[in-house]
Parts: sequence; C-alpha cells; structure tokens
Amino acid sequence: MQAAEPKETLYVRNLNEKIHPTLLKTKLQKLFSPYALQQVIAHRNIRMRGQAFCVFDDAAHAERALKDLQGYPFEEKPLVLAYAQSPSDRTVERKEGSEALEKHKEARLARKAARGPLKPNKAAAAALRKAKGSGKAGPGDAGTNPPHKVLFIQNLPEETTVDIMQAVFSRYAGFSEVRMVPGRKGIAFVEYKTDQDAIAAREGTRGLQLSGQQLKVSYGKKT
Repeated sequence: MQAAEPKETLYVRNLNEKIHPTLLKTKLQKLFSPYALQQVIAHRNIRMRGQAFCVFDDAAHAERALKDLQGYPFEEKPLVLAYAQSPSDRTVERKEGSEALEKHKEARLARKAARGPLKPNKAAAAALRKAKGSGKAGPGDAGTNPPHKVLFIQNLPEETTVDIMQAVFSRYAGFSEVRMVPGRKGIAFVEYKTDQDAIAAREGTRGLQLSGQQLKVSYGKKT
C-alpha cells in the first residue's frame, strides 16, 4: 500500500473524551509545540468527541510529529495520528488567499449539510430504551427519576460559574440553558430541548471531574 502523502494538518483521534475541549487544546498545544505547531482545532459537538486537528507550519513538521508521536500515551490513551483529508482554513488562506478560503468554507458547509442532523450515540439510545422499559434512570444516577430534558448537577466546585457550565454542557446537541440556584452552591440545572438530548449529555459527562471533583449528573423531576 502506498504511503499517504504528508500534509500540514494531522488528524488526531483516540483522545480521552472526558477531558474538556478547552483543556484538551492546551495539552495538545504543549505536546506538539516542538514541531512548529500553528493551531489546534478541537470541537465541542458530540460527533467530534475524542478527536482533534493539529495544523503545522509545513508538511515536513507534520510528518516528523506523526513519526515521533504515533501511539504516544497521552492522557491514558495511545494517540492515533493520520494526515487530514482536507487542509485547514489557515493553510488554505496562507497558500491560496482569501478568495480560495471562502470557497473552501462553502464546500465544507455543503458537505456538512449533506450529512444531515447528528444522530444520538449508541450509548444514549441504549440508555433511553432501558429507562423506558424500567421507568427509572440508568445505573449510576443520583435518584430514580426517569429521563427528562432537565439534568440536575450536583457536587460542583464552589468556584463554578455559568460560563464554565455552558462550556461543558453546550457541546451536546439540543443545549438550551444553565440555571444556577441562588444561595445554593454545588448544584445547578441544565436544560436541553428533548429527553433524548439530555440522555446523550448525561452519558457524555459520566465520570466528568471539575477541579478534582466528580460531578453527579441525574435527571430532574418532571413537573
């Protein structure tokens, strides 16, 4: 099989999904900085969990990073690296100019539209089926409330703000809002558009820690 041609952008996968994207970017920047790293792209949506893109000055630096760090143990999981299928926005603009960049963005939007809406992940779908069958929340819930579009979050660090909560929970489809409880530290409510959205978010944040404290995520009571 012919080896892939080196490109300026590496596709990084098998990343620890429990790490918040902002922190993940910081850690990846530190790891890849010796290779003339230009940019790290880590999206918050469910489709891109556990994945990122690293953009380098040129293909030679990307090639060296791939050879040196393929399989490297990063946050308890070995990195899986490959050359990205398409160049980054920054690379297109640097090489071909702003007009080419706009066409590049339009093509990406067209591909995204063709994929259609994001489907719930398998874990969320399984949790929903189980919950519907039992009338109770899945294993690990604090309480026995059935699935609901409102999540009840407990054991939050005292310094937790609305902005921090939004950064964590808005990466899941259907996010609506965060409601802190005045005068009550350590708890909050997060609302999604549907029960299915909330189930996916709860599955995605299972075992999540903020400032060393593991969050307790359960379903709020239906009124």
